[in-house]
Amino acid sequence: MKREALRYLENAKEILGKSPIEDNVYLDEKYVKSACGVAYLGVLKAIDEYLLNKGLAKKDLPKKAEEYEKALQRYAGIHNGTIQRLFDRVYRELHIAGYYRGLLSGTDTVKDAIKAAKDFIGKLLTTPCPPLLRGNKRGLFPLLRGIKKFEVVKNYLYAY
Repeated sequence: MKREALRYLENAKEILGKSPIEDNVYLDEKYVKSACGVAYLGVLKAIDEYLLNKGLAKKDLPKKAEEYEKALQRYAGIHNGTIQRLFDRVYRELHIAGYYRGLLSGTDTVKDAIKAAKDFIGKLLTTPCPPLLRGNKRGLFPLLRGIKKFEVVKNYLYAY
């Protein structure tokens, strides 16, 4: 799935390439807004993959930006505050300023926002897993189907 998230970023770059540039400014707002939206979707795909790897069910994945923030805080923010700050930046720059309001037009600004999205994806998908489930082995066996290695330490389940 990491490839899927990065594919979104590549698509965003292709979309940006369609816009004419003059004096380091993208002239066609439509392409900039589309590229920012696609790049932000790539970030959301990466978060979804991260949460699925943590054991969250597909039906329990976040649906709103605030839910994504809470999920990152709960599952990734414990060990890495950088992830939370990067998501806030990507959300404000790509989604709000770039896609929703169409405020980004400078080539350096847009490329920097897309690079921040790529950095976020890289950091998120290399973050170590905090424990997700509490309980004993007997009560967790139905949840462990398909997991090759696991251990329970102080009532926390670590799945590998």
